[in-house]
Amino acid sequence: MNRCYEVDFTLGHFYSHKNPEAVFVNNLVVSLIENDVIYSLVNKNYLKIYKDRTEKVEINTLEQFQEILENDLNSDFNFDEILFLFERYIKV
Repeated sequence: MNRCYEVDFTLGHFYSHKNPEAVFVNNLVVSLIENDVIYSLVNKNYLKIYKDRTEKVEINTLEQFQEILENDLNSDFNFDEILFLFERYIKV
């Protein structure tokens, strides 16, 4: 729950976009960092990370995936994009 700044991610981003084996190249990763919670989605594993606990949910349905993206992660994907991501990273 430490504060992060854009510069903290610069080196990791450089590595990720240059290396074909990097986590971000081969996985769906979406995060939202707020003051008291971090929302983190990695493929079908969805975490809510609080200072004193972590809640883990396994995503199993398209509806569940869409709800998390839209309501928790504030994404603006259209349905076709959500379906594509679900079939590629969740449904496997």
